[in-house]
Amino acid sequence: MATEQRIKSNYINHLLTEPENLRSVLAFCKKLKIKEEEFYEHYSSFESLEADIWQGFFNETIKSLGKEEEYELYPVRDKMLFFYYTLFEVLKKNRSYILFRKDAFEKPQRPPQYLKEFYSSFKTYVNELIDEGVEGGEVFKFPLKEQLKNPFLVQLIFLINFWIKDNSKDFEKTDEAIEKSVRLSFELISGGVFDAALDFGKFMVRQFS
Repeated sequence: MATEQRIKSNYINHLLTEPENLRSVLAFCKKLKIKEEEFYEHYSSFESLEADIWQGFFNETIKSLGKEEEYELYPVRDKMLFFYYTLFEVLKKNRSYILFRKDAFEKPQRPPQYLKEFYSSFKTYVNELIDEGVEGGEVFKFPLKEQLKNPFLVQLIFLINFWIKDNSKDFEKTDEAIEKSVRLSFELISGGVFDAALDFGKFMVRQFS
């Protein structure tokens, strides 16, 4: 296992099971049996390490999408769906860690520094999808197109928070939430909003009734 990956996997393990070993970088390195300078060759702090963990989730998602030959042929709405389904498969493998960090999504007004690169990469991805959708006639050409990425970020945070609280078998309700929220968001930016809003509203009422 490469040193960087070993550092990340051991950090998550210690965070969840032996957080006392994370009092300092030095204490962590002693437990890992590496020199402190070896840690700093890869990360400047625990926060930068966690930023890389989250960016790794995004990169793994994009890499998986790139292996699907038909992905490039999908309309942009289906690409967004496929992105979310793939992302949550990646997150599922790290659910205990994400549950440990759930406060970042339950109180998203001030995101921690370690999430900022992950969010930035997501917004870049959304921008590219919107550009593609405008070019293909799937999305209206909005004068303030740059602002569209912010509602999608809210959607991402909502879906992660929904998944954190989802107790359904194999997170089936999260899949349904993804499908309905993506449908609504793309109807909003392509013109057919009423039916999608009604469908999403009914779904949310069922979750809290």
